[in-house]
Amino acid sequence: MLRSPFDRNVPVNLELQELLLDYSFQHLGVSSQGCVDHPIVLTEAVCNPLYSRQMMSELLFECYGIPKVAYGIDSLFSFYHNKPKNLISSGLIISSGYQCTHILPILDGRLDAKNCKRINLGGSQAAGYLQRLLQLKYPGHLAAITLSRMEEILHEHSYVAEDYVAELQKWRCPDYYENNVHKMQLPFSSKLLGSTLSSEEKQERRQQQLRRLQELNARRREEKLQLDQERLDRLLCVQELLEDGQMDQFHKALIELNMDSPEELQSYIQKLSSAVEQAKQKILQAEVTLEVDVVDSKPETPDLEQLEPTLEDVESINDFEPLFSEETPEVEKPVATVQPVFNLAAYHQLFVGTERIRAPEIIFQPSLIGEEQAGVAETLQYILDSPGTEEGL
Repeated sequence: MLRSPFDRNVPVNLELQELLLDYSFQHLGVSSQGCVDHPIVLTEAVCNPLYSRQMMSELLFECYGIPKVAYGIDSLFSFYHNKPKNLISSGLIISSGYQCTHILPILDGRLDAKNCKRINLGGSQAAGYLQRLLQLKYPGHLAAITLSRMEEILHEHSYVAEDYVAELQKWRCPDYYENNVHKMQLPFSSKLLGSTLSSEEKQERRQQQLRRLQELNARRREEKLQLDQERLDRLLCVQELLEDGQMDQFHKALIELNMDSPEELQSYIQKLSSAVEQAKQKILQAEVTLEVDVVDSKPETPDLEQLEPTLEDVESINDFEPLFSEETPEVEKPVATVQPVFNLAAYHQLFVGTERIRAPEIIFQPSLIGEEQAGVAETLQYILDSPGTEEGL
């Protein structure tokens, strides 16, 4: 699983944060050596802990040599930029991010931090919920329904319904479904194994399999030859003890070899020598024969003269079939139905219908994914009913 430097929008892993900053400065074209000689404006979470800001400041000043840094909340920057100049500087901001959603009241141009509320749901939970919905709907495409693909569908194809229940009722109409469903094409390979292979490819594959078998057999022969050669050398050493007259050691070696007499030892040496010589000859023949003709095993066509029954055989068969008369009608054979061609591209399509509104709805109804907290509407009503905000807004 991918590691994130953030925990609910608060930076906690500064090593990964440093990698992200390196990537950002590199793609921004910062070419200064040893430092980033530019002032930085950095956004942070609402009511960010002082320790997190202190560690981030230390990273920026000590690691990158930044001259100045300013911290702020992105949604407040947006409110200040988009607010008309002559309008009273009070309002209510709903900031939905990747991990959580914040509701921020603004009173007389200042953030009312006391009445700020946070909902622990955002784009990450919506994408995960959409992934689970589509995986249950299409269990054959579990690997293709990735989280990154679900985030793309969530950003480009989903929308927030004004009336969730009424919108679901519309999707029950087949015409509405056909006009509003979005079809997503998943990647697939149109080349099926064994069906589109040419004769040359089949021949090459068969030759590769034969080469592997030859290499495997040659390796086994060499291993067996090595074991037999080692055993033969040991037996020859025992025979040399007999020739040198070391009888005590010779009889002791016979007992270890589970043999009774020198004649049995000599017989075993001859058999083993013959087996080693034959194995060497087979290895030499296998090295010489490098090319093997691959012959397709086709069943031989039988002789037609042998299959033709004689007249006497037919008459003898008819004698054992008295139940079937000449007037018996023939049984009609069922006509083979034409099988439809399997459309591989259509099989790898996702039909995104009600999922377009079900995924974003979790911010308004967290109970859809089992979260026990209030949604955006209930939290807004709670803030508006709080003392102090009602008069200011």
